[in-house]
Amino acid sequence: MPIAHPSIDPATLSFARTLVRIKARQLVRRSARGSLNRADVEQELLLEVLLRWPKYDPARATREAFVEQVVRSRVCTLIRAARRRRVGLPLTAAALQRPDPRDPIRCVDVRLDVQLVVDGLRPKLREACDHLRRESQSDAARFMGVNRSSLMRSLARTRQMFAQADVDSYL
Repeated sequence: MPIAHPSIDPATLSFARTLVRIKARQLVRRSARGSLNRADVEQELLLEVLLRWPKYDPARATREAFVEQVVRSRVCTLIRAARRRRVGLPLTAAALQRPDPRDPIRCVDVRLDVQLVVDGLRPKLREACDHLRRESQSDAARFMGVNRSSLMRSLARTRQMFAQADVDSYL
């Protein structure tokens, strides 16, 4: 005999809505321009939570953890679908001018160009760039002993140097 499962409670639904709004905004920002509509993504993610809610087992996870896992899973599915659509796009002149980010030669070119600019920076800025490759802005600023706004001002000057070297499009 199936166990009667309670409907989703208002607090969990509120949590789900907030999470869905955040994830939809992130996903739309990452997507190709105009390929995703935020309202549609929000609706699809929330619908997935509601459809999967009957499978929630309180013995296995908290309500929030269940919602996060459902949303994460659906976001991954949407990203894979968007990539498949992009791969199947017809070849146009504009597409031929854009380099393929998966091209290993392009990756080496990018690394070399960026490294040349980084090598020409003052030691403190070079250190900041190195930290930002692996850490968040806050962690890098903390490690360097400056506040985040000071680090960002220094990096604004660094971005100008990248622009002058014509490698800012890589960043």
